[in-house]
Amino acid sequence: MADVSERIVWIARGGTLEPQSMKSHDVTSEAGQKIQVKARIMKNPSGKFSQFRSFGFDTAVFLVFAPVTVELLFARELTADEVTSAGARSEWVNATTLTGAKVLTLGTDVTDEMREAYRHLDADPGAVP
Repeated sequence: MADVSERIVWIARGGTLEPQSMKSHDVTSEAGQKIQVKARIMKNPSGKFSQFRSFGFDTAVFLVFAPVTVELLFARELTADEVTSAGARSEWVNATTLTGAKVLTLGTDVTDEMREAYRHLDADPGAVP
């Protein structure tokens, strides 16, 4: 799901889809914004997204997909400050996590923008963004 979600955000925002080895962000927008992408297939919003161990990004885009249909249920964009202040911190694993329920209450709704990009996922790679 991670590769697909990163591509969705890249289609939506343009710029550069970073290599998988890039620490702390997955997409650099045309404006130079560093975007971390987190995605999950969730039956209910209490599920947790993967952990944040570094915060060298400007925003994080969270995408939640339905289990059977893989429909994009919602997408939210949070600033790095929102992630650090709202996330649950574990010193034991040196990481911060957020649940889908928490993400739903924060940031900016970017669902329509990400759904539009999702529709173009299978387009000719040279044609988008």
